[in-house]
Order: sequence, then C-alpha cells, then structure tokens
Amino acid sequence: MAVSLQLYLQVLGVTENATIDEIKKAYRERAKLFHPDLNKETNAHEKFVLINEAYEFLIDYKSGKQTFLDASQSRQTVEDKIKAARARAAAHARMRYDAFTQTEYYKSTTSLADMLDVFISLASLIVFMLITVFAYKQNGTSGLIGALIIDILGIAVIYMITLNRSDITVTRYLHSFLYFIKWRYFHLAFLVLINIWIFIRIGFNTFISTEALAVVYVLLPLLLFYILRYKGKQKPQLISFGLLPAFISLLLIINFTFSGPQKHETYFYHLAQDDTGKESTLIYLEGDVYYEFTGVRLFLNFSEVISHNVIHYQTATGLLGIRVVKSYSFSRESIISD
Repeated sequence: MAVSLQLYLQVLGVTENATIDEIKKAYRERAKLFHPDLNKETNAHEKFVLINEAYEFLIDYKSGKQTFLDASQSRQTVEDKIKAARARAAAHARMRYDAFTQTEYYKSTTSLADMLDVFISLASLIVFMLITVFAYKQNGTSGLIGALIIDILGIAVIYMITLNRSDITVTRYLHSFLYFIKWRYFHLAFLVLINIWIFIRIGFNTFISTEALAVVYVLLPLLLFYILRYKGKQKPQLISFGLLPAFISLLLIINFTFSGPQKHETYFYHLAQDDTGKESTLIYLEGDVYYEFTGVRLFLNFSEVISHNVIHYQTATGLLGIRVVKSYSFSRESIISD
C-alpha cells in the first residue's frame, strides 16, 4: 500500500498546518468513531488501524522526529515502522473501547489544551473555595449563602467551557487531570514553586550570604544540568532544577525547625537608597551588623519598614550549626545623641 503525507492528513481530516493538539483531537474523535467495539462495520478494524498509523507518524512529523517521510531512511526502516504502528493498532482494536481509553497510549493523546482546561478549572475551584471561606468569616451565614450562589454559577460556567464540549467527556476530563498531575513538567513546576517559597521564607531568614544562596540554588543546578545532559541522563531538568534545590531546601527546613535557644537582638536601622535617592525595603543596621546577610535585612512590607527605625530579631542556632531568624518585629524609638 502506497503511503504519503497527504494520505495521512486525509485520514485524520487535518491540514498540513494542523498543530499537535489539533492532530490529537482529530485522532480521539476518529478512534472513537471507528473503534471496532463501537463500530460494527466490516471495514472498521481496517480504518481504525489506518487512523492509528496516520496519527503516530503525523505526530512524529510535527515533532520534528525522523519518520518514514524522511527520504534518508531505508525502505526496510519505513516498513518496520509501519508494521509496528499497525501491530499496536491491531492490539488496541481487539480491546473493549473503555479498556482502550485506559491505556497509556490513549492517555498520551491528551493535548495541552485539555491540560490547560484542567489547570484553569482547578485554579477556579480554589478561588471559589477561598471566596466562600472569606465570605463566611466576614458576613457569617448570609455571606456563606451568597458565596455558594457564586460558586454554583462559577462551576456552571466551568462546565460549559470545558466538560460541555463535544470532544471531551467527564471520563476524558479525569484522564486529562491524571495526565496533568503525572506530567513531568508539572512536577518540575511544583518543585520550583515550593523551592522559591522556601528560598524566600527560610533561606532569607538564615544567616547565609546571598552569594552562597545563589550558588546552591542557581549555579549548582545549572552545572548539574549540563553534566546530566552531557552524559545523556534522563530527566535532567527535573533532577537539576527540581530535586537538587528540593534537597537543599530540606536541609534549610531541618536547620530552621530544629533550632534554639532563642536570643533577642535589637538594632537601629536606616533604609537603603538607589542611585535616584528612592528608598527601598532593604535596611542597613547600625554598625553595619549583618552586612553580608542581605536576606535578613530585606523585607516586603514597605510601609512597615519606612514607618519605624528599630528592628527586633529573635535569632537561634539551627541543628546544622547555622544561625536563623525565628521572628522579627519593628518599633520606633528616639535616637539619643551623645
């Protein structure tokens, strides 16, 4: 059987300019239409096999991978790829359709658009929950009732935008959700966000210089990433920018959590200024105390910092021997001149 790019495009009903998401969507629609478990026509099996064959090679073609469309490949290589694709399709055709949709092969057809729907839906539900809690705390029962009405309307909108599409069902939505949380880049993004929070919350409250923090959180992961890439290791991004900083964050958490005894320290301070004379939330302590530790002198609340001139630290020595700031507060006191 002669094959060509145009034939595969025609089989899936897409154009050559179709995106990977559009190809995945077209495949799911046609796989459901011609799967032998749902379609009892005599040629359904043959069509289903051809749909799978077209899907696999169009995905490779769009992903920039070498396929049988590459003239540099031998005829035997082309035939082997076609046979492998048809063998996988034939095995899927013998399954019940519901069982087929549970396979990793089918789940891999989840598009970025589906995962974006899941992300937006989850974020929206979290927002609705926060609105409900806030409304109840502020206005009691009446606020709760009003918030629940908003929640119902919001969930209805989410349903109309996502689940009420012709190409996605509740089952498909659940598949997308599971695929989303298993997606390696989701794991990487989750770890990066956690590490950033720990870097700010604990790293800046640990007596470690900014340069040292930059080395362990930025330079070391970059170095490890290039080493892993050079050696051809799998998941270099996750290991370098997710797991390594997570290990460092764990050490910071252990050192911060298991620390003591606490010591009270009080210092007058003045605000740092940039080249234009504009004040910032970075403070300088009297006698340049802790000058090398920028994190313990940097704050987010500008109004609080600018309205006071004295800072009170509660410091302690961590389990790993590194001192930390357990808490701090501001006050305003008169400076007594000699």
